[in-house]
Amino acid sequence: MSFLLSLIFILTSSRIFPNTYFNLYRYIQNAGGIGYCYGVGDESGAAGADNWLINRNDFKWEHAPGSNVGDAIHGVSGTTSWNGVEKAIIHAMKSGKEMGTDVHFIQGTGGTAYHYGEGESSGAAGSNNFRFLRL
Repeated sequence: MSFLLSLIFILTSSRIFPNTYFNLYRYIQNAGGIGYCYGVGDESGAAGADNWLINRNDFKWEHAPGSNVGDAIHGVSGTTSWNGVEKAIIHAMKSGKEMGTDVHFIQGTGGTAYHYGEGESSGAAGSNNFRFLRL
């Protein structure tokens, strides 16, 4: 399939299934006239010169020690070790979660990453807590 056809397929499919392609794929690359799609993470190595970031999940984060956080996100929270906020973001996105929409807070404590939704039901987080906001 040519690169242009690959890109059209991805864009039209994303309108039909909005939580499919743009949540699974973060990059599109043109290599030899063929379109390739890649998810989050670095397992595939460095991309070539003709690649684009899909910016559907635009968000920012800020350090938010002591903030009240919502419910723990089932299936994501507490399921990975804490290796920094960036790795915790990748873990959440690979699990199909959107930052600032599904995940509003990430806290690293006791060597584990915890992901929380919006609200205050889980109470005050510790000092290694981050808030996520949609742009």
